[in-house]
Amino acid sequence: MLTLQEKFQAINRAYDDYYKSLLSKGKLLVRDTSAGIWGYASASICFEFFKQISLDKSKRFIDLGSGDGKVIAIASLFTDSVGIEADKELLEDSIKIKDKLVKEKAIQADKCKLICDDFLKQEYDLSGYDIIFINPDKLFTLEFEQKLVKELTGTLYIYNNIFAPKMLKKGKTYWINQMPIISYNNNKKL
Repeated sequence: MLTLQEKFQAINRAYDDYYKSLLSKGKLLVRDTSAGIWGYASASICFEFFKQISLDKSKRFIDLGSGDGKVIAIASLFTDSVGIEADKELLEDSIKIKDKLVKEKAIQADKCKLICDDFLKQEYDLSGYDIIFINPDKLFTLEFEQKLVKELTGTLYIYNNIFAPKMLKKGKTYWINQMPIISYNNNKKL
């Protein structure tokens, strides 16, 4: 059985291989998608962050705009994780990587769920998640902030300090290798 560190290393290798394959095809590691801009998150920063917040004590984790699925794969080492991505190409790539990692026994299929959808849809309820994670690529819309105020029962973590909600209470900032990950909690009701 693989250790936590060995599982993380397998995930890191799988994504390094994925990025090398993109670059070899002349594709950049950031691009426009059907729903915004995709850019990858650092595996080592996410892994360290999840250890710092004791993600293993959380019941459910969701990544909004999960892109290539790396954050979900890493989070699944600690808890049940869901990624929602609107871009079909990115979701297909993340499913291929997930399947490879499941075969290598680096992750468990049932702890890593990937959904092709728009997380802004009102019918997608976020209230069942202890941890909501997002690497936003644009300003928070009023509609999205209202959805968060209505449904956020746990903690929202934002991977960068460029875009932030105005209607939530800012909490602790985690600095990991010069990357800020900022917590927000719900202190207002509509």
